[in-house]
Amino acid sequence: MTDTATNNSTAEQGKQAAGDVAGSAKNEARSVAQDAKNQAADVLGTARSELRNQAADQAKTLSATLGDIGRQLGDMADNSNEPEAQVAQLTRSAADTLSQRAERIDREGIDGVVDDVKRFARNRPGAFLLGSVAAGFAIGRLAKHADLKHSAEQAKGEIDTDRLEPEAASDDADSDDSAATTPLPAPAAGRPVAGGVTS
Repeated sequence: MTDTATNNSTAEQGKQAAGDVAGSAKNEARSVAQDAKNQAADVLGTARSELRNQAADQAKTLSATLGDIGRQLGDMADNSNEPEAQVAQLTRSAADTLSQRAERIDREGIDGVVDDVKRFARNRPGAFLLGSVAAGFAIGRLAKHADLKHSAEQAKGEIDTDRLEPEAASDDADSDDSAATTPLPAPAAGRPVAGGVTS
């Protein structure tokens, strides 16, 4: 009987230990999952703030560029020989519009640009889609051109200059002899050969 009581006691202790281990594992898993969630949120928040800072810097650059172009166009219109001519008036109008856009970007930042794009897309969806397609096409062409240019530069770097140098005169004579003795392949049946005659 003592053996049975000891076995029951050992079984109970084993159950208790297994339950403790399972509870501890659950708590650890929850803790690890919560830590991972917090770290992911921190990384996402950092990435968002970094993107927002970069976008704000780009908006400032865009604003400065638009302001400069607007001033240059305004100077062109002011220095025109015929200030009442239609070209001068159009130039003045473009200068004013660019200056207004630059001031708005300075005042409202990237959020104002995003709001303007949203408003334009809502009010004129056809023009927005057409502009998006055109911008996508232009970006694709620029990327393709840049890739082709990179490939050409890479190919130039890989050319073996030793192989391009002319070989000795005796090697040229040997290659000319071998070319002269190599027979040309016969044309396929039914195909015209020189002079329009078929073989």
